Amino acid sequence: MGRLRYVATLIAAIGFVQVGLQARADRYTYLPLVGVFIMIAWGVPKLARSRGIKVRVLVAPAVVALGALTVVAYTQVETWRDSEAVYRQCLLASGNNWFAHSGLGCLQEDRAAELVARGNPQEADRLNREAVEHFQQVLAVLPQFADAHNNLARGLGAIGRKDEAIEEYQETLRLDPNHAPAHSNLAGALLNQGKVDEAIAHYQRALEIDPEYVDAHYNIAIAYKVRGEPDNSIEHYRIVLGLHPNAFFAYLARNDIALILMHKGEVEEALRLLREAASINETARVDLVKDAARRNLALFGKE
Repeated sequence: MGRLRYVATLIAAIGFVQVGLQARADRYTYLPLVGVFIMIAWGVPKLARSRGIKVRVLVAPAVVALGALTVVAYTQVETWRDSEAVYRQCLLASGNNWFAHSGLGCLQEDRAAELVARGNPQEADRLNREAVEHFQQVLAVLPQFADAHNNLARGLGAIGRKDEAIEEYQETLRLDPNHAPAHSNLAGALLNQGKVDEAIAHYQRALEIDPEYVDAHYNIAIAYKVRGEPDNSIEHYRIVLGLHPNAFFAYLARNDIALILMHKGEVEEALRLLREAASINETARVDLVKDAARRNLALFGKE
């Protein structure tokens, strides 16, 4: 019966039932080893007694073993300190692991964005360059992986290699024509180059694929504003507010709608939106929105 239980608890580890991408994981040993530890704890003293050995003689070796296991466990727990530690341990253990490279690249990108918002562009640039290296490692293993091309393009754009970024976005779309983030990201790169019509076409395609893609709604609103179509711009800004009223983009959208409404003479609604934008207090990055909203309120003597 004990052997049957042991085999049953190993099902997740032996591959009959695949759970996630991983073939092995520390957690797969937790339940199977319960029976092994019970066997050791009860079986060793029983064996000692059968051989005429006093059980108290086993105390010292047991303490030493527990001490050694404690040290090993402490070291292993450090591996799980945070996501970066897990990914780096994965690379140490399994070499050029594409999943770990992809995870590290995305982590460094996110940290870089936070650093830019906090006014530390030099460190952000270093992290973005590291992210690019990780994404390149992913593509060395999986050259046809569309998401990796999109990630690499995003990283290249962040470190100023704009033309290469556009090429990678185009490669993403060659591999996966329905990749909504790539359409949206390519649109942003084209918009920065002043190619407004092309940018709007890609934003529209992204929204055809994913009608609730809030980033694309926000950015196409900007593109319409650049092209001189304020009504289309407001329409998409309001969709952002409807989808995620408390998200970062929503506060930016309130500020932008307010400026358009001011120029259209709809002052009361504009002031209401500016006050909402100025009253937020969530993250370090929204301070930028608050400052902009307060400046705009001050412009109209309504702060």
